[in-house]
Amino acid sequence: LALRGEQGPIALRIYSDEGVGMAEDLWQVTLAPGPPSRLTLNLPADAPPEFYTTCHVASVVCHVRDVWGNPIPSCKEFEVVLQPSARSLADEGVFAQVSCKGGNRHKVSGGTCSFEDVSIKCPKPGRYALVCVSKSRKLSVEEATLEIDAKCSNRVVSLEVVEMQEAECQAGGGIDLEVALSTEDGVAPPREAVEDALRIIVAGEEAAREEPLGARLVDYCAEKGRATFATDKVTRAGSYGVTACFQETRAVLGSYTVRSLSCQFSVVPFEPKALSLVPRDAEA
Repeated sequence: LALRGEQGPIALRIYSDEGVGMAEDLWQVTLAPGPPSRLTLNLPADAPPEFYTTCHVASVVCHVRDVWGNPIPSCKEFEVVLQPSARSLADEGVFAQVSCKGGNRHKVSGGTCSFEDVSIKCPKPGRYALVCVSKSRKLSVEEATLEIDAKCSNRVVSLEVVEMQEAECQAGGGIDLEVALSTEDGVAPPREAVEDALRIIVAGEEAAREEPLGARLVDYCAEKGRATFATDKVTRAGSYGVTACFQETRAVLGSYTVRSLSCQFSVVPFEPKALSLVPRDAEA
């Protein structure tokens, strides 16, 4: 007698042909999983609905199953590897990089293991195959494959300080600075992402100012991808440098930082308001 199917309790019915008059019987048995046959990769229920060319997944779970797909919690421990390269299913010779917290090599315990904080970096959009293989010499099981469709992300790729109120400003007031954001998919980031991640650094050069000026975001145009900052009051004349910095806070896109090229502007003294006499020795 050979049985196959999902594991769990089953009932075998034994009966005779009609007219024989023999009483039927039920045999209650438990169908246990078969020997290990293959690996499977699955995403948790709360995984992001879409994958991007650069993204992070909280976890990818590997299960050991028999030939019928039943999990095998009683399976002996052995090591598996989530391959660090995921091949493209459309372009030959194109691979994505896959890395996990604590490394790509994990031990299966109780028929399962979880790869945590999985980072995926694809060179271009398209379909890729994540592959998990057994490293056991005593146990031969079929490798697991999980296909993903990587799309262009809303990842910020460049920043530029594109406009200032004036090339040369007078001391005594604040300065308006505008920053342009460029993304991989060409769509500007949402306002909440910019408010959390974008800042500018305004620092005086030489004797202009030792501490960086404070600056706050006063406006953001999502249609154009332009953010406007206003600095604190500038009281000291001199040359100042401006650098924009974006530090990603959206978990699905991972942690990264983008900086703009530094640009300069000058602050000239305000209109004279007082005269002072300085000893000749002090001038020297």
